[in-house]
Amino acid sequence: MSGLRPVTAGDVDAMTANIVRGFETYRAFAPRAWEPPSAEDHRDRIVLRMRIDGFAGWIAPTGRSHVAGYPLEEEPGVWHLFHLFVDEAAWGTGLAAELLARAVGAAAASTADAMRLFTPAGQARARAFDGHEGWHLHVEPYFEPHLGMDMVELRRPL
Repeated sequence: MSGLRPVTAGDVDAMTANIVRGFETYRAFAPRAWEPPSAEDHRDRIVLRMRIDGFAGWIAPTGRSHVAGYPLEEEPGVWHLFHLFVDEAAWGTGLAAELLARAVGAAAASTADAMRLFTPAGQARARAFDGHEGWHLHVEPYFEPHLGMDMVELRRPL
């Protein structure tokens, strides 16, 4: 896929909308009566993370798919993959792998020697993709009260 470009502050609304759509897909495995975080909550988190020195992200031309991450201050040598959301219409096209490759490249170019991400324990599709891409379980499932579901932490060496 061509046309990926670095995210800018002007992409916050598109990224927020993409995350909201992505979280809607969680309803397929989320606990009954689960509700996703608000769009405002997602937007606030994006804005905060974009201010972190070393933040990197890419967005597809449609604005409906993106990846973002940043180096961790509390755990030097680890780069956090904050979001990799690909619009359902692009599932199976290779876009997720291309976006992930950009993030891995940015992390590898930094001082990081590993990456981490958090994903819902019940998100079988994403966990299969992550496993195929070299991610391994680092922290067993635990309940995340902010999201209202069980999460896992995955890591991969660089």
